[in-house]
This record gives sequence, structure tokens and C-alpha cells, in this order.
Amino acid sequence: TCGAPRAGRIEAVEMRDWLVANGVRRDRIHVEGYARDVVENIAYSRHILDLARARAALIVTSPVDVRRAAAVAEIVAWSCGSAWKVRQVASPHAPECDPGGHGHEVLKIYRDALRAYGLPLLRVYPELVEI
Repeated sequence: TCGAPRAGRIEAVEMRDWLVANGVRRDRIHVEGYARDVVENIAYSRHILDLARARAALIVTSPVDVRRAAAVAEIVAWSCGSAWKVRQVASPHAPECDPGGHGHEVLKIYRDALRAYGLPLLRVYPELVEI
């Protein structure tokens, strides 16, 4: 999943090609190429998981995003009545820490959790100072 082009390439297509090159059958791969961020990745993938009647979903992402993606996936599954369970793993080749620090990571989790529920994060101090 992920459709935000980077350097003219779409991550979902790149990952599909990598999986096929490493032995995964193409017919077992469902490409979602529209998502622009973690919340959209999960929301758009939910439909694919439900159509496939999946019982589990494995999220593979960077160490920075793994907790946030898992939290959003749990919320989406629960709020939509989906039956799949979420497991996650972080890529060993990606940076291990959030450059904003632990507090920044927690804020991102709350922000994305609210979006997954369909609620925007309200702008509050100190964000208002930046407007």
C-alpha cells in the first residue's frame, strides 16, 4: 500500500515487484496505490482485507511508524467490525528513532488515531502560534 509517488515511483508497485522477485506469487498480492499516509494505508487496505476475508494482517514498516500503524489498524478493524487481528514488524533497514523524540511519536499516534475515527485533530497551542 502507498500511492504517493516518490522519485516517479509508487511504493506499492515497488513492493509488489520486490515480493514477486523474492518468491511471493503475484496472485497473492493486492496492490493499493492510492494512500498518501499511514491512516489512508490502513483505511484503504481494510477493504482489501475484508474482501479477502483475512483473519490477520501483517504490517511491515519502519521502526518509526510501526507503533502508529498498528494502533491505527486496531482502531480501523474495531470501528468497522472487521474480524482480522493485527501483527506488526519493523524493517531492520530503517531508522530506529523518531527524530521528534518519544513525545512527538505519541502525538502522531493520537493524531492518526483521531483521523482513523473520522475526527480531525484540533489546532491548539503551540500550533496556533505557528498559524
